[in-house]
Amino acid sequence: MKKMLPGQLRVKSIGKQRPLGAPMLQTVTGIYENGQVRLNEHLERKHAKVIVTFLDDDNGLKTLSSIPACFKKPVDVTRIVRLTRDELHER
Repeated sequence: MKKMLPGQLRVKSIGKQRPLGAPMLQTVTGIYENGQVRLNEHLERKHAKVIVTFLDDDNGLKTLSSIPACFKKPVDVTRIVRLTRDELHER
């Protein structure tokens, strides 16, 4: 058995391994209507387990179709004050 270094964890894989970098979960939006779920995009999967979460139609939130202008402006980092550890603890 390989010697463990301090701070290292031994991980044992259980079951089928997924390829390195493969996503564990995939989120797809869709519409539930008349007892059926219609997905907004085509998936290459033929079979998969799913979790369905129903969202309220009128939840008071606005859906954005583009990025608001306030998020497109770069942040002026020259105004950011760098504090020392002691100064942070004083506040």
